[in-house]
Amino acid sequence: MDTGRTRTSWSRDAQHPDRSEWVDLAVQVGLDSLAAQREELGGMRTRAVAFAALSVTAAAFLAGSGLAGASRTMWFYVLSGLGTLGFVLVAILLILTLSPLFNFRFILDPAVLMRWMEGDSPAPSKRIAMRMLAKDTIPGMLNSNEASLSRIRTLYRAELAAAVITLGLWLAVVWLFA
Repeated sequence: MDTGRTRTSWSRDAQHPDRSEWVDLAVQVGLDSLAAQREELGGMRTRAVAFAALSVTAAAFLAGSGLAGASRTMWFYVLSGLGTLGFVLVAILLILTLSPLFNFRFILDPAVLMRWMEGDSPAPSKRIAMRMLAKDTIPGMLNSNEASLSRIRTLYRAELAAAVITLGLWLAVVWLFA
């Protein structure tokens, strides 16, 4: 029976006790998503370092062992210069991939929770605070992280491409001039 009054979501939750389980589930899914983002970031950074080290080591070995008595034509210097610039590009992209310039929020700030408890308009209960986490805070963290992760993914792919191209240039130098 409708009395003409508007109910708030808080009062609707009070009438449906099983909703708190859904809120708990939403918070847990959000926290799991934050953990997945953190793992993706760590994995990309680890693979970027490993791949850069592998490509630089392979190219250095090829150049060092294969070019001892190579003939030095103009094309040798052009390809060697491009290969060296490739190493510099790989290093710059790797530094940017590992850089702390990007802001990530993977952990809930206890100060936010304290403001909800003690602020000007505190949350009336833990249940309402959990709802605020599920609706606003965690999705905001996920969206902010996704923007930074997108830039890191682009840098990561560029670093991998630059490393492959650089290795290819040094292979060409060794193949053509050794």
